[in-house]
Amino acid sequence: MSETGNQVTERQRYLMRHALGLDQAKKSYRNRYSCAAHGKTAAEWEEMVSLGLAERTPEMGGSLWWYRVSKVGCDALGVVSDE
Repeated sequence: MSETGNQVTERQRYLMRHALGLDQAKKSYRNRYSCAAHGKTAAEWEEMVSLGLAERTPEMGGSLWWYRVSKVGCDALGVVSDE
């Protein structure tokens, strides 16, 4: 596991696994997460963006913001990235 992987909190790990669909499947089948703009979860994703674990998507806007797990985030989880 990468050095970044050692610094990932359980909550961050949960959010990234959910975005990748790994909370319901053994293999990732998606890479997206939407949440209320300016809410608590958006703040958590913004922290992951600042750490390089995630990226905001261009579709961000309105009352929902969209995020995806970056290659760094996939590496931290030990998941093969499709990038």
